[in-house]
Parts: sequence; C-alpha cells; structure tokens
Amino acid sequence: MPAVRSVFISDVHLGTRACQADSLLAFLREYPARHLYLVGDIIDFWSMSRGIHWSPAQNTVIQKVLRRARHGERVVFVPGNHDEALRDYCETAFGDIRVEREFVHETADGRRLLLIHGDEFDQVTRHHRWVAVLGDVAYNALVGLNGWLSWMRRQRRGEQRTPRDSVSCNRISDFLIPRALAMALYRSPVQACGALTPPFGKGGLGGI
Repeated sequence: MPAVRSVFISDVHLGTRACQADSLLAFLREYPARHLYLVGDIIDFWSMSRGIHWSPAQNTVIQKVLRRARHGERVVFVPGNHDEALRDYCETAFGDIRVEREFVHETADGRRLLLIHGDEFDQVTRHHRWVAVLGDVAYNALVGLNGWLSWMRRQRRGEQRTPRDSVSCNRISDFLIPRALAMALYRSPVQACGALTPPFGKGGLGGI
C-alpha cells in the first residue's frame, strides 16, 4: 500500500447528497499518511440546517479519520465557512484531532505552507452572506439534478457509477493582497486554500 507524507482534504460537505463519501473512503484507504489536514467545509452545517442526508458511508468517513488519529497520524482540522460553528473551538483538541483557525505545515524540504480555508478572501461570503447561502441552495439543487441525469445516462448505457463521475471545481479569487499579507505574516512562500484555489507558490511544492 503506497504511503504519502501529507494529505490535504477540503470541501467534503458531509451531511449532503453531494458528498462523495465512497470516493473519499477509497482514497483514504489507498493513501495512509503522516499528516492529514482537513481544510474546511468537511461538514456542511449550512445545508444540514435545511435538511440532513447522512449515509452509512459518511459515518465511515468520520470513523476512518478518528481511527487514523488514534493510530498516530497527525490530524489537523481547519474549519471553513460551511462548518464555521467549529471555529469557536479553535486552538483546542477533540481527542487526537486539533482544531485550528489556520495552520503552518512544514514541507519535507523545510518550506512553510500556510493552510487556511480561504473564505476570508471571498467578498461574497464576507459581506453578502445571503447571496452565498442562496448560491449554496442553487448549487445543491443542481447537484441533485446532475445526479439524476447521470443515473439516467448510466441506465441507458448499462454503466456502473465510477469515481470519474465526481467533478472537482475551483474558484479563483481576485483578492490577492490579503493573501499576500497573510503569507508574509507567516513567512510562508506557499499558501493552500481549501475553498478558492489550488496551492501556489515559488517553485512548486516538491515533497510535502
């Protein structure tokens, strides 16, 4: 079984129909690591306030993370905007899982990687919350429609669901100045945002 040094996961959205718990479980089983970072929106309290969809696979995701923490893997949880209620518990630990507002990870070659969810730089989330909530409702509706259409397509073709059905989306933020300030504050040449962008920095990441 291959092992990696660090795993970074965000936007799982447990508690919703959009959650790809089965694909995540397959990934976690395939890649043990020394460090596991949960970079926000792991649990979607926004959607759960309107209705909860919690499958057995989502239970297993929680159990898997807890088990990895108990067995010595360092697990750090950085809450995002969808699980922002847990920010009240930053700088504390739940068993073997640390909860932090942000965290600085040191890569294998000694560089510092600032981990934040990134909603701090999303102007809609910060200043027009109702728009963000409305967008969340519309997104969940589209996910449900997409799931139904995908099911119809597979039925016509006689196909089974595969991990390729999962779609990953990234939004690029235009607000680079606050990010640059945050990176300078932590003397970090690289920053990873769970919600907004892929990791970026000088010369790539190398071994993380």
